[in-house]
Amino acid sequence: MQRGLLSVLVAIFGVSSGAFARQAINLDAGDPAAPIPAETFGAAAGQVGTWNAFGNPLGTSPHTLSDPIDAVTGLPATGVEITIDTYVANFTFDNPGTAGDDEALMDDLFDLGAGAARVTISGLADGDYEIYTYAWAPDSATFSTIVDVAPSADPAQSIGGAWPGGYALGVTHALHTASVSAGGQIDIDLTTPDIGSLGGIQIVPVASDPIGTNYCGPAVPNSTGVPGVISAFGSTVVADQNVQIVADQLPAGLFGYFLVSRTQGMSTPMGSVGVLCLDGDIGRYDDPPQIFSGPTGQLAIDLTAIPTSTPGSQVVLPGETLNFQCWHRDAPLPGGSNFTDAVSILFQ
Repeated sequence: MQRGLLSVLVAIFGVSSGAFARQAINLDAGDPAAPIPAETFGAAAGQVGTWNAFGNPLGTSPHTLSDPIDAVTGLPATGVEITIDTYVANFTFDNPGTAGDDEALMDDLFDLGAGAARVTISGLADGDYEIYTYAWAPDSATFSTIVDVAPSADPAQSIGGAWPGGYALGVTHALHTASVSAGGQIDIDLTTPDIGSLGGIQIVPVASDPIGTNYCGPAVPNSTGVPGVISAFGSTVVADQNVQIVADQLPAGLFGYFLVSRTQGMSTPMGSVGVLCLDGDIGRYDDPPQIFSGPTGQLAIDLTAIPTSTPGSQVVLPGETLNFQCWHRDAPLPGGSNFTDAVSILFQ
C-alpha cells in the first residue's frame, strides 16, 4: 500500500569532521525538488544550521548517505553514514496549516506504506544524543507512525494527529535519548498500523558537564557587536580522554582555530584588535580538518597530542594545566582578527 507516487528520495544526513566533537545533524526527508528549511530554522530541537536533503529519483533501496554536512560546523561529516533500508515513494501533500519552514520540513516525506523501515546512523562520535524523528502525516490525522530508537531507554512513541500549529511531542515528532559508544550506531525503527511517514530527523548532541575556569574576559567585541566566548566540556581526568572545546558568538562565515599553552598571558598582537591570553609555547590547532567557520566551532582535544610552537606534540599528565583560546578572522574590523576569552583546565 502507498499514498502516491513521486520520485523516491532519501534525506538522511549526518555530520562530522574527524577533529570535531559530537555531530549535530538536521535532515529533511522527501521530494528532492521540494524546498528544504532555511539555516535559521531549528524545528522542535531548536538546532539551527544546515539542513541536508538527498534525492534518489530511481527509488531504489537500501540507500546510504555518506559524509553529510554538520548543522553547526557546516563541514562534511567524515565517516558518518546514514542508511534507510526500505521505503515506498516520496510523498508531498500541501497541508493548509503549515507554511514556510514548517511546510518545507513537514509536507514532503518518505511514504513508508504499510510496512516497516529502519534508519541506521553510524560513525557518530561517542556521547549522548537526542533524536528527534518527524513522523507526522500531513495528509491525514488518522495515520500514525510508531518510532522506536536503539540504544535508548525511552519507549516507542506513536506519532500522528491534526497539525497543532507548531511542534508537539507525540503529534509531530518523537524524542529519544541515545548513548553512542565506540563503534556503536543508532537505529530508528518505524512501523505503522496503517500508513507510515518519515519527514525528517534531527540528531542533537547532549551537552557534557562544563569543565575549566574562564579568564581574560570578556573579550573585545567582534564585528557581530558581542565578544566571542570559549567553553570546555567533558572530564578533567586525563585517562578519560574526553575534552571538547567550543567557541561561540563568532562572525559567520569567517574562519578560526584554537590555541593552547601551559602559560597564561595578556598581550595584543600586531594585526589583531583582540587580546591574546596565552604566553610561552603556544600551539595551534590549524591543520585543515581543525579549522572551522563561524559563528561556532568545536574541537575534540587529544590529550596525547597537544600541539606546540615547534614540530611535534606533547602529552598531558595529571597535575598539569592547559589554557585554551580561539583566534578568528574578523575582516570588517581594523586588524582583521580577534580572540575569544580563554579557559584554563587543571587535569587530574
